Amino acid sequence: MKIRRLNRISLVLFFLLTSSLWIFTAAETVQGQTVWPNSNTIRSTKIFSIEIKGAYFQPSRTVFKDTYKNRWIGEGEFTVRVFKFIDVWLGGNYYRGNGKLPFSDEDTSMTLIGIGGGLKFKATIGAFSPYLDIGPLVCFYKESNPIGTAKGNKIGFIGQAGVYFFFSKSLFFDLFVSYTRCEVQPQRIKTDLGGLYGGIGLGFAF
Repeated sequence: MKIRRLNRISLVLFFLLTSSLWIFTAAETVQGQTVWPNSNTIRSTKIFSIEIKGAYFQPSRTVFKDTYKNRWIGEGEFTVRVFKFIDVWLGGNYYRGNGKLPFSDEDTSMTLIGIGGGLKFKATIGAFSPYLDIGPLVCFYKESNPIGTAKGNKIGFIGQAGVYFFFSKSLFFDLFVSYTRCEVQPQRIKTDLGGLYGGIGLGFAF
């Protein structure tokens, strides 16, 4: 467990260090003054963007948190600009957790896949671009253990707020917080597979 934690910490530190170096080398020097990329100018010339993200997951239900200790989620997103400050986005996320059942201490596993889309509202402030998006989310889930297998899908929703920082004309850094809600009822037990998560991402605009 300690080795896994050290590996995760090392990965996060490496990611942050790399991002910081890119950010500090992003500015251009014009007549002795530092000039950062302008997000408004970039949005006027770039229509599409793709992004990969990593996030720390905090489930809504206590039993979920107690059973599955893994908190990391991987995500991907594709956006298309349709108006000056509005994008259409399509994305997906993946979660895989292993743990112990609370009463029998038997092994159990959970796989979650979310596919969603909606509108993203953006503002532009220099090199920064804060945003807010919301939309439906289709949740696919599968839980397997000696008691049996529960699987299915349900439509929920996702809301997200964050800020892009453009450190070149095409590359950007994303800092975000998301909330998802997806209520399912396998075997007559109602629960919520959503929660709060926050993370970072790297994207490419073109």
